[in-house]
Amino acid sequence: MCDGFSEASLLSAAMLGSSVGGTALAVEATNEQADAQHNMAQYQAQVAADNQAIAEQTAQDDLSQAAAAQQQQQMQTAAKLGAQRAQLAADGVALDGGSALDVQSDTAMLGELNALSVRGDGQDQAYSALAQAMDDGAQSGLDDFKAANAEQSGALADARTLLGATGSTMNQTPY
Repeated sequence: MCDGFSEASLLSAAMLGSSVGGTALAVEATNEQADAQHNMAQYQAQVAADNQAIAEQTAQDDLSQAAAAQQQQQMQTAAKLGAQRAQLAADGVALDGGSALDVQSDTAMLGELNALSVRGDGQDQAYSALAQAMDDGAQSGLDDFKAANAEQSGALADARTLLGATGSTMNQTPY
């Protein structure tokens, strides 16, 4: 015996202190883990949001480039048609009928088909970029949800740790 305390009381107090200290460490570790998961998910959400913005800009660039390429193709067709007309006229062929008109019509039609094809290819690229932007946006939303969930999971884990420690301490107390 030591100043009114029995060895059992001292041992019980030491065990209780150890249990409280261990519980505090477990809660802190759980909080640190939840914070790390939350921060990582927030980072990933921001990366996905940035990727979404980049993909949307890429789609706009693809559409602009497609329009410019279409215009360039139309100008090439016009130049080719002008050269054909000049050559036909220099050869003394009437431009407003017969084979000369057919050649000019075919050149104009094929040139416009090429221009539309160029524009369509650019639109396909833009569509792919927009689909990627949608995927990135969805990923950003999912990562935001993960971040919020990590905080809630940390709080629930803390409560579970505290309840478990309280139950364990109650079982060890000789009352």
